Amino acid sequence: MTDLTPVPPSSASLSEDERMEYSEISQSTRHDDTMIYQAASTILPLSFGAVAVATQFPKMAAPLAVLSVVLYIYWLLLATRLSWYTSVRRERQRELERKAGLNHHLLLGNPPSKLRSALGNKISIRSVRWWGLLILAVAWVVTVCNLQLSA
Repeated sequence: MTDLTPVPPSSASLSEDERMEYSEISQSTRHDDTMIYQAASTILPLSFGAVAVATQFPKMAAPLAVLSVVLYIYWLLLATRLSWYTSVRRERQRELERKAGLNHHLLLGNPPSKLRSALGNKISIRSVRWWGLLILAVAWVVTVCNLQLSA
């Protein structure tokens, strides 16, 4: 694990190659985050919307359930992989910042004390993704059970 303590500015600086690498890392992490959220904006409504469609067309419940869960898992795997890439890149970005005496990403990894107690610090985006899969599965179980009871 890396030390996230901010460093005071020093006389050390980055080479031209390191500055370019730092810039490319920033662009790549923004791109990865954009990919995750753009995919989510399509896949998540389709996955959860399929539950509502199944209530209108009960005979389609089984295929919709499978498609819905497969879509969500696809997005979960995509998001997990891109998040892993971002984590690796941010580590390198923090190394470059330490060398140059910069603090931006070091500070982002260590929120101010007043934010540490906030709910957002206690719940990670990664855990919410897995909770979403659990909620989708429960929604399908409840829907299928209700459809069978009403049939």
